[in-house]
Amino acid sequence: MIKNIVFDIGRVLLDYQPMAFLEHLGVAQQESIILNELIFKNDLWLQLDRGTITQDEAIRAYCTMAPIHTERIQQIMHTWPQMLTPIDGTAELLRELIAKGYDVYLLSNFQEDGFHYIYNKFPFLGKVKGRIISYEVKLLKPEPSIYTCLLEKYHLAAAETVFIDDLKENIEAAIELGIKGIVFENTKKTREKLINMGVDIA
Repeated sequence: MIKNIVFDIGRVLLDYQPMAFLEHLGVAQQESIILNELIFKNDLWLQLDRGTITQDEAIRAYCTMAPIHTERIQQIMHTWPQMLTPIDGTAELLRELIAKGYDVYLLSNFQEDGFHYIYNKFPFLGKVKGRIISYEVKLLKPEPSIYTCLLEKYHLAAAETVFIDDLKENIEAAIELGIKGIVFENTKKTREKLINMGVDIA
């Protein structure tokens, strides 16, 4: 019997599309490719998610790597959370699950500055019963320890818990620990999969 529903944030509750964001900023296509690789696909981004470096430290490091792009790097790093917008239906699904009496949690790789921005902007993120955010615990998905951190902190039984994430490897890591998993594609399919698991949202 499922009692606990755990949501990832990026590309599950909030859309995250760096290339589209760079285009919105007016960055030329070739420069967008370079900056996307430099910033969002760099190990520094993971260090930010893990909470082992500050945003200012990351900006200095990025600018040292690509000084020709200093102005753009600073602009992107100070505005990137603005790209995060609710995915159709997922906030409503989260609220519905809470209204039905399920315990809802967040489990996400996220850096400190960005998380504060979205937490203040989107009130539904504050409606959950608890959260494990990577920068706060210095752990990252799919490391097993971040899942056990969630289970132990909130005294959850793995067999009564389902995790929703957009990345297959993150779901596989949860399943290894006995947590049920759903790879997020869209809200409609996620709702159907939850119902098939016996979750009362029909």
